[in-house]
Amino acid sequence: IAPGFVRSNPTTERQWEAMGEERQAQLVDGLKLKRLGSPDDIVNASMFFASDQAGWITVQFLNVDGGR
Repeated sequence: IAPGFVRSNPTTERQWEAMGEERQAQLVDGLKLKRLGSPDDIVNASMFFASDQAGWITVQFLNVDGGR
């Protein structure tokens, strides 16, 4: 699972604040879903791969990044 930018800890919060409003808007506007991901978005992808529903999936690389 390859997560996109997620404001999930003090380090990513500092990175987000350091970008400034203009760069923040550019980042979000560059995403197809037009929103930042949340930790729950990453958890949901992980839970799918850990579930029986993914029992026939092998060696996959999943971008969870809002459509970068």
